[in-house]
Parts: sequence; structure tokens; C-alpha cells
Amino acid sequence: MLTKADLRQRMKDLKKQCSEAERERLSVLVMAQAEAHEWFRAAKTVMVYHALKDEVRTQDFIEKWHREKEIWLPVVEGMDIRLKRYEGADRMRGGALHVMEPDTDVYQEDYDRIDLVLVPGVAFDAGGYRLGRGKGFYDRFLPKVKAPKIGICFPFQFVENVPFDEGDVPVDAVLHG
Repeated sequence: MLTKADLRQRMKDLKKQCSEAERERLSVLVMAQAEAHEWFRAAKTVMVYHALKDEVRTQDFIEKWHREKEIWLPVVEGMDIRLKRYEGADRMRGGALHVMEPDTDVYQEDYDRIDLVLVPGVAFDAGGYRLGRGKGFYDRFLPKVKAPKIGICFPFQFVENVPFDEGDVPVDAVLHG
């Protein structure tokens, strides 16, 4: 089995081989799966990440759904994730780690109100284990939320085995196109 560092490098190489047009095409397929999922259809309050350039694109999904569902985006503060409410593309700013975040002071502190979490990752496996970027933000955050968690990735990021440690938190399902 590959080490976490080896798997991160392998995924980085595969992402470089995938054109922007192909990433966009695959993103549309994966996010359509998310929209059709029973957990999403039932959810009123959804936490979803604002994608970096090399991740499954979520921006159109967020914009489409924020008027019908409460959409909460993660923001990094120190070594922790906090949630801010999405209020429109014109209310976004660059935040920590080059991630766009809501330019608002509206935080969600009651994580029991979250009905679904859509989680990014470098790689996922069928057991729900995810490989993140290595800082542990999601592994510290996800145990605080009782809602179902769905990993979102490109097909080539869904691998046979993700190496995991005791503190790594698996997701409940993985969508990969």
C-alpha cells in the first residue's frame, strides 16, 4: 500500500494530466450525483466546500442551491474549521490557504443544525476513508457534526485503499462520477 505522501503525489500527478475542460465535465457529473442523492434532497442545511482549482467544482452547485437551502462554507481560523453562511458570489473574499470564503460575520455554531456535509479530499476509498491535504482540518471538524458526510472526488481519486491512522475520520458515502 502507498504511504499518504506517495498517494498525495500520485493524485497531484493525475490532476495535472486532467485538463481544465475535463475537470469541469467531471465536476458536472459528480455534482449531479450529489443533487440526486436522497440525503441532499432531504437536507435543509448543507455544508459544502468552495472548490480550489484542482478539486471537484462546487461553485455552480452552491450558487444554484443557496436560495432553497442554507449553505454553509468552511473557513479556516487558526487550526480549526468554522462555518460561515453563503450569501451570494458577490459576498465572497479570499481567505486562509487561498480558499474563497463568505465575507460575513454569520457563523453556524450549532452543528446539530447541519443536515449534510459534502467533503473534499485528495483521495477516497470504498470504506469512506479520505486522504486530505495533510493539515487535519476535516479530521478535527467532522466528529463535531452528526449529519451524514459525503466525499466528493474525481473518478481517478477513488482508489482501492487510502492509508489511514486512528484519528482519520471516514465519510458515509463517496461520489466520484
